[in-house]
Amino acid sequence: MELKQQLTGFYPSKLDIIEQEAETIWKKGELYHVFYTLHGLDHSNSVIQILEKLIEGLNHEDKINETEIFCLLSAAYLHDVGMLCKYPDDDAKAEQKSELRKRPYSVQDLIRDEHHIRSGHYIKEHRTDLKLDHIEAECVRLIAEGHRQTKLESKEYDDQVIGQESVRVRLLAALLRLADELDITYGRAPETLFDILKNDMPDYSRLQWLKHYYTAGVLIDTITEAKGKKRTSIVIHCQYPKEDVGRKITEVLISSPVEKTLNEVRLILLDCGLRLKLDYKIKTNLDLEEIPEDIYDKYLGQKLKISMELPRTKGFVGRNTELNDLSNSLYKNVIIIEGIAGIGKTYIAAKFAEELKDEYTVYWYGNLSEVSTLSSVMN
Repeated sequence: MELKQQLTGFYPSKLDIIEQEAETIWKKGELYHVFYTLHGLDHSNSVIQILEKLIEGLNHEDKINETEIFCLLSAAYLHDVGMLCKYPDDDAKAEQKSELRKRPYSVQDLIRDEHHIRSGHYIKEHRTDLKLDHIEAECVRLIAEGHRQTKLESKEYDDQVIGQESVRVRLLAALLRLADELDITYGRAPETLFDILKNDMPDYSRLQWLKHYYTAGVLIDTITEAKGKKRTSIVIHCQYPKEDVGRKITEVLISSPVEKTLNEVRLILLDCGLRLKLDYKIKTNLDLEEIPEDIYDKYLGQKLKISMELPRTKGFVGRNTELNDLSNSLYKNVIIIEGIAGIGKTYIAAKFAEELKDEYTVYWYGNLSEVSTLSSVMN
């Protein structure tokens, strides 16, 4: 059942007002980054469809209530409006960041990096137009801001109460963050528009367009296993003119950001029974254009990067059996952690490395796909 259809009483009319306001904002507003992949109401509706599929995987006792549905849908419509918000001091701030970073940093870059916070400010400042009371506005603001970067473990994301119902803003923000990341299909990067923009498009924006261009679709399905437990599979289907190049693009442009987002929200979602399995399917399609050679060489053909800094493992719980197995295998020359994408291989490897760093010198290799032999790594 669609989330909107579960709303009763005054909620449907309130949500209609927010949807209409969002549509007006996108139609009348000035987009400050012409090279963004398509956003607006179509993106919001796609995110809502993904949310509906993700929510199917929650425990029955953890299903979201009507007030939570209203807040979540409101945030889905408003989470990107910050892309249309430019502030008087933006030019000065962008110039200051350029000096600090020792590289060009435009107002467009600033708006892109801050758009989730600007969306929150918009919701707070325009709550009267949106017909939100002060508590509703605060919940919707937090959920909208939480779709990107914001630390969801902070105290402000603790449960709130509206009337007689609890609102789990941390859970709702986690759902929105994952759904937003999963809206990566080619429909958001139309070929005709890409052909017009690509010659003037910055490299970062071109990578985002290509990421969508090569993604055919995302299938989300929940099955009920033994003892009534549910498991939700997410399968991202990609198509490329060359399979070997496609695998590299999938790893860097698609897999890496999705897995990063999944790791950020996994424990929050798991607390409510949402067990996620991530996988990818790659198909050859000779009709698609190849990625430009200069873009591939610059961003995807990079040499092996070595770092002394380990990925963060804050919030790591459990997996004691696996950690003990790894400790007992230290006498071996090579230990391989094997498994499907998204089950936490990197996470447990990082935790294990963290436990060893006081006794051993630890080198963290972020990507071994360019290495042909093990000896070249050891050297």
